Amino acid sequence: DPVIGAHYTIPFSDAWSLALRGDIGGFGVGSDFAWQAVATLRWQASESVGVLGAYRYMYMDYEDGEGAHYFKYDMSFSGPALGVVFTF
Repeated sequence: DPVIGAHYTIPFSDAWSLALRGDIGGFGVGSDFAWQAVATLRWQASESVGVLGAYRYMYMDYEDGEGAHYFKYDMSFSGPALGVVFTF
């Protein structure tokens, strides 16, 4: 799939930031249409360790084949994520 996206980080302080990311793709080349958006709040606890919470939404519309080999995938999913980031 060809994909076009953007990413923007908003620093609140030396320790806190908000990252916004999104992309759109498909355009009938692979999938018919796909897009996602992610918002991530990050706390940099130390120089090498960060903690983050995120929320992601993703949608994809894909179909291929015909007859007995027809496959259709038209789904969306979303939800929170928690993570630890180690920087070397």
